[in-house]
Amino acid sequence: MDVYIFVNALQIGVNLALYTEGRLEMGTPQWLIWCYVLCLTGSFLFLLMSIWFALHAAVVARASSVRLLTQLVRPPIPSWEMIESMRTYGAGFEGNSLKTMFRIPLLQTVSEGFNGGTGTAGMASTRSFARADEDNDAMAADPWGLERQGSQISELQFKPLPGLPHARMVRDSARHWQAYDAFARVAMNLGTILQCQALSYYIIGYVILQDGSPWAAFCTMACFLSVASTLLKLDVSMTAREFRIARFFLCGGPGLACVAVVDWATYDDVLIQAAIVVLPLCFSFHGLFLLYFFRVIRAASRPGGAVLPTSFRSVTYLDIY
Repeated sequence: MDVYIFVNALQIGVNLALYTEGRLEMGTPQWLIWCYVLCLTGSFLFLLMSIWFALHAAVVARASSVRLLTQLVRPPIPSWEMIESMRTYGAGFEGNSLKTMFRIPLLQTVSEGFNGGTGTAGMASTRSFARADEDNDAMAADPWGLERQGSQISELQFKPLPGLPHARMVRDSARHWQAYDAFARVAMNLGTILQCQALSYYIIGYVILQDGSPWAAFCTMACFLSVASTLLKLDVSMTAREFRIARFFLCGGPGLACVAVVDWATYDDVLIQAAIVVLPLCFSFHGLFLLYFFRVIRAASRPGGAVLPTSFRSVTYLDIY
């Protein structure tokens, strides 16, 4: 979560630099400036939202960690009732049998331990000693009946890890920050993709209109869109068909804008009208991509109560158990 904050802050710095130093020159078509500024603003807002989500998740996670370590799973400190229950009184001696009263201290336990010798006989003695403990929990070695077998202690029993009390406590506390952590990652991914699209529009407006080099602009735009598509593929678990559709919507807007700017730069009335015709499609591709992106992340409620984007790959690392 702290890493998200650092990376998002760097990307917001890039957006602010583009707002100030990355302005397109005079004479750039208004519709291209609209595409550029809208993508840049969307990237800025999603990255800012990611920082806020990450800050909230970090604060809640640390508070939950302190609460778990200091209140719920801290080392046990005996209370006065526990200390009182461990005490013995002289009057309790009268309730013992004569054999227990007149036993020789420590001698019987030592003789049982050495009764089997060493090697195989010693192992047999160990097994017989364990059986004796199981058969009679309160032998002469524990005249007060205060000791018990380790198999009866809950902390020493073998249980599956997800079913342990501390694992359940961690999961219960995690539902307060898991959604913020997951959607911080989603917002960072979407903000980075929109930033790549904004840079594509900047290259289209600057390199084609100002420098007159459409092929250089096309190749640079293809690089930015390839990075955006790779981020989408790495972060979101999708089928091949879903990825093709998402990539089509992702690259459709800048691709049509590139063609429209090339037609616009010819200053031919027919080609300018053709460029104006494809502009609604350019804006529509951006809206369709956002709608499809929020569909393929498959936000759903989990058993703990948190709403998580289940197809986002980083969500699989939220539950350590």
